[in-house]
Amino acid sequence: MIEAWYPGERGGEALSRLIAGRENFSGRLPATFPVSADDLPPFDDYEMAHGRTYLYAKKPPLWPFGFGLSYTRFAYADPRAVRTPDGWDVAVTVKNTGERAGDEVIELYLDSAGLPDQPIFRLRGFRRVTLGAGEERRCVFRLTEEDFTLYEGDGGAAYRPGRYTAYFGGSLPDRRSLELGAAECVSVVIEAE
Repeated sequence: MIEAWYPGERGGEALSRLIAGRENFSGRLPATFPVSADDLPPFDDYEMAHGRTYLYAKKPPLWPFGFGLSYTRFAYADPRAVRTPDGWDVAVTVKNTGERAGDEVIELYLDSAGLPDQPIFRLRGFRRVTLGAGEERRCVFRLTEEDFTLYEGDGGAAYRPGRYTAYFGGSLPDRRSLELGAAECVSVVIEAE
């Protein structure tokens, strides 16, 4: 079964190229698919912190936010974080470990430094790279004070120093992504002062 969302007037042609292997899959899910509707808060409860999105969901999903398939495999290595005058440069090396070219969408997630009532993970950046078989590339992302700003229950936002972890991978950094075949995420700790 293929869920093609809204592929447009040439969607059939695009799908046939993917199925035949003439093109490589590289799309990512823009939402989390729960195992059951029972895993969601009541329909009239719009409070995100009650688990409606990947930001706060504590139950493993059927399909996690950011997950996608490919005909090749990717591996992540050497995560680094370097303080700059206006933030942090965080970098990772991604390698196509498969036998054919493909696009990888590098996703950068940041936790909330263990602060209470805050998201588990927050997507802070992504980048699509095309890599030939065996090719690798170093990718750098910039994190600024805004990335370490969290919202309180009253809606106010404030910069929150702490020990954050930045995760790099091709999907949400959770166990379910690994079970579905995503590359293992790598991480680096950032001491935001």
